[in-house]
Order: sequence, then C-alpha cells, then structure tokens
Amino acid sequence: MRPVIFPLAILLAAAPGIAQTYTYQFAGTINTIVLNENNAIPGVYLNQSFSGWFSYNSDSQTTEIGAIAFTLGEFESAVIDDCCLATVLNNPAPPTSQSNYDLFSALFYDIQDDYEFWRTGITLKDSTCTAFDSDQLPTDLILSMFSVARLDISGSKGEDDFNISGRITSLTQIPEPASLLILLSGTLCLRRKM
Repeated sequence: MRPVIFPLAILLAAAPGIAQTYTYQFAGTINTIVLNENNAIPGVYLNQSFSGWFSYNSDSQTTEIGAIAFTLGEFESAVIDDCCLATVLNNPAPPTSQSNYDLFSALFYDIQDDYEFWRTGITLKDSTCTAFDSDQLPTDLILSMFSVARLDISGSKGEDDFNISGRITSLTQIPEPASLLILLSGTLCLRRKM
C-alpha cells in the first residue's frame, strides 16, 4: 500500500495562489539608544546583543498577517502581532542618491501588559537596487543582499518612552511546517521504494 502523504505533499507544494508564512530568526547588536526613560527596557546598553524572530504572509504586496518577538537586555517581549505591515519597494532605476534603494520593511504594533509598542520593525535596504525584481513580498531574504539591516523598537511603558535601534548581523529562514511535511514525505517515499 502506497503512503498517501506523498501525493498530498506534492499537491501542497504545487498548489497556486496559496499564501505562505515566512519566518526568520535574527540577531545583532544595539548601536543606537535615542531614548530609554527610567530604564523602560531594562538592562539595555550600546553594543549589546539582541535576538528574535519575525514572520510575514506572502498573500499580497502588503500583508496584515505577521508577528515578531525579541530578547533585548533583561527584556523578553511577548509575541507582538496585533497589527503587521510588510512591504517591498522595488526601485528599478540605477542608484543615483541615498534615497534610491530597494527596501523590505516589516512593521509590528501591539499593546501588552505595561508596554505599548508603537513601532517594532525590521528594515532591509539595498543601495544597489538589485535585491528585488518586483514589489511582491519575497520568499527568501538573504542578509548579504542588503547594505542596511536594522531592528527598530519604539514605544512606551506607562509615562516612559523608549527608542532603540540595532544592526542585524544574522538572518536565517526557519522552515515552515508545510515545507517540513514535504521534505519528510519525500524521505518516506524514498525509504518505501528502497
């Protein structure tokens, strides 16, 4: 009896128009603390490491489906997912100024516990204008394609505001369950044939 998972996996992989969620792990170091009133984000200092993950949905040019979470200093955020805006700017013109670039941006907003996150975002800029060939959300983000890779966190805790930025030095895509299912089913099929 042939396993039924393999044909199902092929169908999932080949089905057109199915939106997919892409998730990335990131890490880097803090390089700007504009504001951190009364230690609103506790234990934060320059050159400190941060890490986290973010996700977005490939449904259209912009998406409202996505989330982010990060660890920074002594602070570990909950999942920020109340509102997400992920966009791509594809600038086909050759670079002539600093304002001319390809851009991937994912912005997240949420209110949780005592914290209000006004703008938690991932920004990737390519000054050579070669990272993207359309305005569609990408299926793969490769850090080496971008001249600027940044995490920005701004918001407030009660009356105390914070505005912190860092340089992303590592960006890795995490396989989604559907992708893992396809890989697993292929392996099962090969074992079955052997």
